[in-house]
Amino acid sequence: MKARTEAFPTSRGIVCALGFAAASFGTGGCSTPPSDRYYWGSYEACVGGACLDPRPELLQEGIRRLSHDVEKARVRGLPVPPGEHAFLGYLHVLSGDPAAAAIEYAAEAELYPESQAFVGRLLERGEVEREVHFERVPRSILVLPPLGETPAAQAPCQWLASITKPLAEQGYYVFPVVLVGAILAQDGSPTPREMHRVPLEDLRRRFGADAVLYATLEEWATSYGLLTSETRVSVRARLVDAETGAELWQGESTAVDDAKSGNQNGLGGMLGTALVSEGPLEALDPAPALARRANREMIRDRARGLPLGPRHQDFAKSP
Repeated sequence: MKARTEAFPTSRGIVCALGFAAASFGTGGCSTPPSDRYYWGSYEACVGGACLDPRPELLQEGIRRLSHDVEKARVRGLPVPPGEHAFLGYLHVLSGDPAAAAIEYAAEAELYPESQAFVGRLLERGEVEREVHFERVPRSILVLPPLGETPAAQAPCQWLASITKPLAEQGYYVFPVVLVGAILAQDGSPTPREMHRVPLEDLRRRFGADAVLYATLEEWATSYGLLTSETRVSVRARLVDAETGAELWQGESTAVDDAKSGNQNGLGGMLGTALVSEGPLEALDPAPALARRANREMIRDRARGLPLGPRHQDFAKSP
């Protein structure tokens, strides 16, 4: 396909176009437009952008925006429009990620049964993988305290505090993270690095775990400018079968808080935010909230997150 120079239309451009239409035809005040049945988000903009310019660097922007729309639609209790999952799958194919494409194609067929024949043809083209799943499905996950050289002494505990929720919501039993650390420390492995060296067979014998999650905090720091600050939390993790030692899954995620684009511009802004946030300390230190976001995106991402576990209501429907 021949690339052209236009990029994805911006939301501002769309607003300007709608404003022009309203000025041209008039509001009239006679009727109220019907409410939308679907959550449209960036769908129209992304379709237009992909048709105008399918360059690889813009495909990732389309994937990001549409994936974000899918999550927002779920929160609002609205379906995405017909064709959006299939289109998102197509973008994944173009970007070289057939596994993610298979997930989106399956979501399209489930949400809109009318598309099943069409999705079947897409699968027959051989561009996607038909199955994305574990060879052995674990029921329980043991999370070890994370590795990582960070000056923030509380970073491992703050990360551990927010890893149970996404794993449990994804359908797994998660051993109590504090008790796991305490038991291993009492048994002679007092540091995360020593805990990571405990043989898998020992972990399986002590806890009865099906799989072990090993994590490393790649970044956990705040950098400061004259009037700005940026906090970054990056995590990388891998899930290992406690019986065979095979790697079942690996993932990574980065969450960033940039004071230039948020409500924390300067000390006054941070103090103001503290009054309406989950707590003053968290408003002044965004790292715990960023850890929650990074863990959620790493574990529950539709394309690259953990496959659904046996305790999830949709486990039987997953590929």
